[in-house]
Parts: sequence; C-alpha cells; structure tokens
Amino acid sequence: MQSFIKRLLCVAGLALPLLTQAAEPLVMVVQPINSEATTRANYQPLADYLGKRIGRDIELRTVNNYLIFWGMARRENQFDIALDAAHMTSYRVQAHGDKVIANIPSRVSYSLLTLEDSLVLDVEELRNKKVATLPSPGLGAIRLLQMFPNPTRQPVLVRAVSTQDAIDKLRKNEVDAAIIPTPLVANFDGVNVVDVTESVPAPAISVNKNMPADTVAALTKALVEMDDNAEGKAVLATARLPGFEAASNSDYAGYHKLLFGVWGYKLTAGAAH
Repeated sequence: MQSFIKRLLCVAGLALPLLTQAAEPLVMVVQPINSEATTRANYQPLADYLGKRIGRDIELRTVNNYLIFWGMARRENQFDIALDAAHMTSYRVQAHGDKVIANIPSRVSYSLLTLEDSLVLDVEELRNKKVATLPSPGLGAIRLLQMFPNPTRQPVLVRAVSTQDAIDKLRKNEVDAAIIPTPLVANFDGVNVVDVTESVPAPAISVNKNMPADTVAALTKALVEMDDNAEGKAVLATARLPGFEAASNSDYAGYHKLLFGVWGYKLTAGAAH
C-alpha cells in the first residue's frame, strides 16, 4: 500500500509541472507604432476579450520601439500571437513557420506629411532635409528610403518613438516632414500630404506554429465574430479597428522582401524567397 501511495505521489508530482505549463498565459504583441502606454490602452481590452473567448489568459506584452521588436521577431518562440504589419508578418511566416489566421480587411499605405503652410510640394524637395519616422524595419522608414534610391540624395531620418511623436516633432519644427500610416492622417490637423506610398495588406493576426490546433480555431472564430456582439464591437472601437476577417499565409506571401537590406535580415535555409 505504501509503495502504491509513493508511486501515486510521483505521478502527481510529474503531472503538476505539465498542468502549470498549460495554464501559462499566451503572450500577445502589437507592432510598436504607438507608445507603450497607448498600445496598452488600445489593445489590452482586445487581449482580455480574446482570452475570455478561448478560455486562456492572454498577456499583452508591449514593446518600446521597432529595434527591440525586430530583435524579438528574428528569434523563434518570443510570443504566441502577433498583430503586425505585412512585411513583418510575412517574415515570421517564412523564417519561423508562423501562421496567419485573420487580418484587418483593408490595405495600408504610408503618407509623407509636411505642415500645411510648408512650401514643400514635391518629394525631391526633401533631399537632405529632416524627416521623422519610426526606425527601420518599420514600414514607414523602408518606404521613405524607397522614395530616395540614391543614397547620396536621401533625407536625414529622425527617429520617432511613435506616430504621435513624429507629428509632434513636425509641429515643433524639429523636422521638415514626417511619414506615418495613411489611416492615421485623419487624426491630425494642419498637415499636408506630399506623397502616398504603394499599399500593402493591412496588419494581420498570426500565431506561433506550436499553438494547438483547437486554440488556433477558437482564436480565429473569436476574431472573425467580434463585430457580431456588443462587447466585441466595443473592444474594436477602443482599438480603433474595423474588425477582422479570416486570412491565410498566402495573403502575405512575398512581403518579407521589403526587409531585404535591413540589418539582421536572414531567413532559414529552406525558406522560400
């Protein structure tokens, strides 16, 4: 009898870490185009809502800037769920085997802005001028440098920590221009659009390749049905999102190529290029 009890306790002891591991929260990150405080205010309700719907706690982990975020994205298993731009989503699909499950049903471009009383009317007039942008590999910085392919005739990139910071620098005349996501331009008065970049698919929700299939299915269902209930609609409004629709890796195929030339860019040996 005593030996049976010992064996039972051993089994229970082995099972306990497994149960503890299963109860650990899923980690969710959002592309750092806003400050950490704004990101948490906008997206914590989304993490809480999704966690309640799938029966699993979701921890929203904010990131200070794109350089840190890029370092995380280049390593595997740094987070379980990501709401991220097309090029970074595509990169993680190619490099780590992540899976796209939903996206915002639209496309996103970037707008190059000056103050409305500025005399700058053409992109070329910003050569050697100061332009505020989130640093590479933020899509704004990548798109900005594409406008100026000659490295001797490029603007001076001034690092902004968020979209709001880029606009603040513009309004304080610390820079001559700023580049921000086009959907956010309507939030700011007194600016003039000099140019608009080519669009890419709007940010997507992708998940770690190791996420169990039943969790992936539950998460996808929760996302695409958000605008079917009052609570979901309220959460979307807080995050300033129109809603989600089902998506797949093929919707983001090839956009990782926008990262070619970015420091640290590397795909696994068998990844498609």
